[in-house]
Amino acid sequence: TTTRRDLISDDDVRIVLLTLAESVGTRLREQRFKGYVVELSLRSTALTWMSHQRKLKRATDTTREILDVAYELFKEVRMLPLRSIGIRMATLVDVNEPEQLSLFVAENEINYNRSIDRAVDEIRNKFGYHSISRGGMGKAFTSFGEQNILTSFL
Repeated sequence: TTTRRDLISDDDVRIVLLTLAESVGTRLREQRFKGYVVELSLRSTALTWMSHQRKLKRATDTTREILDVAYELFKEVRMLPLRSIGIRMATLVDVNEPEQLSLFVAENEINYNRSIDRAVDEIRNKFGYHSISRGGMGKAFTSFGEQNILTSFL
């Protein structure tokens, strides 16, 4: 996504990543897929392009996990200011594919994130995309006034 203005801080990047992670996660859930690889693509204001990816131990379709991994990838390369940023998932599998559970993964947290995503998806399907937003958008509304975050950046 090419933004309307340059992303000059980590907060700017995280806000746009949240929007993108929600979009990617929603599309994965709608198509009944999960992905093993999160890929972040970045383009600086000097038009330098970089891609960074990470393979996950288990496939995911949750907004929170996609966001967290994408932000970790950004922090590893921390290229600012940015003009364009993107998230994509790769190595997709069917949502019903059996998965190996781990003793070291907090299943409660994963189920909690899935229930949040399910609730947000249901509200948006019924009342429209802008009927609900994540708490992480608060900084965007504070920084950019009472406008929609998408119009501030995208």
